Amino acid sequence: MKNKPVLLVLIASLGFSFNPVITKILSDEISINGILFLRFLLVTILFPLVAIPLSGHTLKSFFAIKPKQLMVFFLLSFLLVANMLLFFNAFYFINVNRALFIHLMYPVVAIILAHIFIKEPVTKQDLIAASVSFLGIVAIFWNTSLKGGKILGDIMVILSLILWCSYMVFNRYTSLREIHYRQTFWLFLFGTLLLFPSYLLFGIGQPISNISMNGIFLILIIVIFSTLIPYSILSYVSRHIKTSTTGLLLLLSQVISISLSFIILKETPAANVIIGGVLIIFSAVISIYSFDKLFSFRKYLKAKNLYRGFVKAIDIIYRKFVYRK
Repeated sequence: MKNKPVLLVLIASLGFSFNPVITKILSDEISINGILFLRFLLVTILFPLVAIPLSGHTLKSFFAIKPKQLMVFFLLSFLLVANMLLFFNAFYFINVNRALFIHLMYPVVAIILAHIFIKEPVTKQDLIAASVSFLGIVAIFWNTSLKGGKILGDIMVILSLILWCSYMVFNRYTSLREIHYRQTFWLFLFGTLLLFPSYLLFGIGQPISNISMNGIFLILIIVIFSTLIPYSILSYVSRHIKTSTTGLLLLLSQVISISLSFIILKETPAANVIIGGVLIIFSAVISIYSFDKLFSFRKYLKAKNLYRGFVKAIDIIYRKFVYRK
């Protein structure tokens, strides 16, 4: 299937969209650091149980790696975990909307870093798609207060943004050289080991034992649908799809997340939010299809002998309902 990588990234984007809403609900019971630690701990246990039957490999093959590969996987995990810790803990110092506004600029930064470090070509299509996504983010936050907070919060979010983009670029680089299921397993394992000290230092005030049965259910949702599936997908598809396209497609998770929050809270989204969401969706479409393909419907209709019928139908509708003598 030609568009399989794009479809898989869209599934990953859908999975990531549950994170903000569920994490917000769970934060009343356990700390953010505790939530992150539980996510990676459980997914480290679950991943081999799923991957071994699907891949046909043995558990031994997961550990059949060289020291150099260990260093590569550790660095990949560090980039991801450091990004998460900086972003979520920045909320203690900065307005949440301000943090999101800064962080969602990552497609632009990802294009630049991918070009510098792995020599990905930057096309006119990439620049237009990134520009449209930028306008979409600006539109979403147009009537939102972005003031308040300390400079430390801004620095943490900017560093988180750079680390997330570095993770995407490095993930593409390693996926071209490593077996994806092994890379994903070590990503989760090292992530768990890196998050454990953070939980002991900053999350012990809201221990994991405080979690309710409803909280356990929500944890399982984000473990399976917002961690196991999306990160496994990213490890697999990164060799098949450009970093810029991945970044723009993942940005759709923000649109889905906003839609979910409005559905759950039963509120009507503002016009600027709708416009911004449409622009982000359009930027993702641009990143997938060239303008020639995007606007070639006339040639397609001609090829199918439908163009003349289409024009005739429009003419009839115009004469009957619009132009009347």
